[in-house]
Amino acid sequence: MNAKIVRQTMPAGRGPVTYELLGTANAPIGARIHVDYSQAPVPEHFYVSDYFSIQNLDPQILLVFGKLNTGGTSKLRNKVEIYFPAHAFLGQFWKSSEVFIQKLRNYLEQKGFQSRPHSDVSEDVEKVQTFQSNLAISVQSGTDALLDFFYLSPTEVILRAPKGHNLQLLSLVRVILGPDLLLAFFDACRPVAEKLAVRYPEVLKEYEVVT
Repeated sequence: MNAKIVRQTMPAGRGPVTYELLGTANAPIGARIHVDYSQAPVPEHFYVSDYFSIQNLDPQILLVFGKLNTGGTSKLRNKVEIYFPAHAFLGQFWKSSEVFIQKLRNYLEQKGFQSRPHSDVSEDVEKVQTFQSNLAISVQSGTDALLDFFYLSPTEVILRAPKGHNLQLLSLVRVILGPDLLLAFFDACRPVAEKLAVRYPEVLKEYEVVT
């Protein structure tokens, strides 16, 4: 008798992360993950940023957010580094942000704002905080905008999901920045995402955006 590929009809887990196991009933080969950010824990760390940079370190992407020195823009006072797996950056972060980016751009154009020019400054600072993320959400309300970063460990999916356990979503940091700077950030993300899409064409098919 041949084993059939099946999918759970009812999502498993409670809280912000639910999932459906993929594969045979006794030997799952993967899981379809659903994240409800309305139930996600609020990040304990808040960081106000007026600078960013993006480095394509494929298979990781490095996002840097910084705070410029008061009275000058030649150097940062401190910075936050966020490493993102390339596949999650392309599939989860970029794909889920496309509609948001257009709405943000429309709002700024209506108000007469443009994408803020990127500052060229030294990132050599002593105060650095580093995170590893694979999930993020962008929010904008008027002239208030932010990025919330989270982490769902692969061990949660590989070890706990097959047993039907709840999966723990870790909240990392909330980065608060002006909407014009946020748009500039996404504009800088675009060429990185386009390059990744060539190497990982299957990723855009694996991630589904639910609105």
